[in-house]
Amino acid sequence: MKSRLFVQKNFSSNSSNNNTDIQIYDDFGNQIDNKEAKNVSMTLNHELEHVGLEYCYNEGDQDIVMNSENEFEHDSSSVSDETESNNNTNDFLSEKNIDQFDFDLNNISTDYENVYPIQFLSQLMNFIRDACLNKTTTEALLALLRSTCSFGIDNIPKTTNSLWQQVGVAFTYKRFYYCSICFMELIHYQDCCSHCKIKSKPNSELFIFSIDDELKRIVQTNIDVIRWYSVPDHQINADIVNGEWYKRSNTGEPRLSLMLSTDGKPLIKSKQSKTSVWPVISFLVEIPPPLREYFNNIVLLGLWHSPVTPPCSLLLDKIVNNIKLLMATGINIYLNNKMIHFSINVQLITGDFPARSKCNRLVNHNGFYACSRCLFEGTRCSSPCGNHTLYRWTDFILTPQAQRTQEHMNLCAQQINSVNKIVFGVVGTSPLASILSIPQQSTFDYFHLVLEIHFRLFASESCLQIFDKIAHGSVILGEQISFWWCVFRQIRSKETHYSHHLLIDEKLIEDNFFDFNNLEKYRQEFDLVYNQTFGEFPNLSLKYYSRYQCGLIVYHSVSYSRRQNSNSYTVCVKDEKVEFETEHD
Repeated sequence: MKSRLFVQKNFSSNSSNNNTDIQIYDDFGNQIDNKEAKNVSMTLNHELEHVGLEYCYNEGDQDIVMNSENEFEHDSSSVSDETESNNNTNDFLSEKNIDQFDFDLNNISTDYENVYPIQFLSQLMNFIRDACLNKTTTEALLALLRSTCSFGIDNIPKTTNSLWQQVGVAFTYKRFYYCSICFMELIHYQDCCSHCKIKSKPNSELFIFSIDDELKRIVQTNIDVIRWYSVPDHQINADIVNGEWYKRSNTGEPRLSLMLSTDGKPLIKSKQSKTSVWPVISFLVEIPPPLREYFNNIVLLGLWHSPVTPPCSLLLDKIVNNIKLLMATGINIYLNNKMIHFSINVQLITGDFPARSKCNRLVNHNGFYACSRCLFEGTRCSSPCGNHTLYRWTDFILTPQAQRTQEHMNLCAQQINSVNKIVFGVVGTSPLASILSIPQQSTFDYFHLVLEIHFRLFASESCLQIFDKIAHGSVILGEQISFWWCVFRQIRSKETHYSHHLLIDEKLIEDNFFDFNNLEKYRQEFDLVYNQTFGEFPNLSLKYYSRYQCGLIVYHSVSYSRRQNSNSYTVCVKDEKVEFETEHD
């Protein structure tokens, strides 16, 4: 039986100032004394203003129903715009839409010990996020729940800190603040730079995450998939694990190989305050695609939020130092009651041209010697333009170009200080040079170089869209993104564990999307082929399927009613569990 608290908020306008009458009723319709309800950290009226009453409407009165069974009920016929605006974020968090793939959720195991408290706190946490509550209003909500709930009151946290402690969320990132003009490091975000003494731009934020915690979280979630994919017979032939560079660094012991990526995205586009976010993320080679690019499996190494693009050294120095430490010592991860040691190495870094040139410390793509692989100088286009650098294929094949090496790039970086100019396109020393070979391991991005239409198909691009939606407001967005990333990633990692059966299970999908009109269109041909195959005509017990799933790939036929203009397939499925008896003359 549900125990509920009904909060009704009525408005009256008998005077110039609108008066608000708040009445609280229990599950049996008895009114609760308003004085008792006010024994919280803030007045009840002020608390209810921030709890999110606008989410539920009923005949002009605003109602909210808080259930003891882990749910917030509302009239489905009336949903606020604010709730709809958060649907994109909920798609990212919802288990129903996990990673936008249609697969059997039985292959994702979930720990349901102490299921009630965890579910309640999880629902509470999602409500706090969707309602855009800050720390003050969140504690007001917790105080309101503790003052009115008659069930398990000791399980309801008193403060936001105790809420995160109960759900096991730790905020292990480090904060750094810089002046957006001279990049001098500051102590607090609101500080004014003592060197510039100008506050024309908001200060810059840099957040560095614990690589140890991120790797442990992902490996513990995917250990079954990692072990299965380590078998050569299970590996994809065209995947990185069969590449020359990956095999060269194979020592035979368990290892984790990082694929780094970075890119920028504008967050606030107003003329007064234009800011962007630059995340540095990583994927693990040992997790097979496409699982390695699921949001749950993204390693967030660092995050830069600022009105200006980050210098390479500020963006990467601290991250590279953390990676170098792990490469020297490795990492110990507790798995199945056993401590396992993993070695760490960096496989590659990728990104679009502006991001790669920044990280590689090379000139941009419109300058001379812009290629990261060879020393092709390029030529300026002829007048009247003369503003573009051209790299003609005819010039490239007529004169073989020397290949770049990491040693040559390091030598050019050393000469810059003496000659005071760019040398062979090198503008400085990249922090990445200490953990990988830029000419060989800074890979081109097929997504930006080949595809004509810029879809958000790849994880790095999709991740930027999540960062755009995960924070609300316009102040200290880097802190908000980092905060909620820790909350959702850690919660989901404790609930979800991927199984290798996701990649190998095959099944016919039984649904209501079979187009029987299409079947009638080809009824004569179908009955004829069926009779030739099985020696009889189909009867009413025959089942029809329009979709077939093989691992994470779903095929559909022309009889799939929701296919629209997409391609359809003819798939032959061998079902060894079904035996057909045919008679021959």
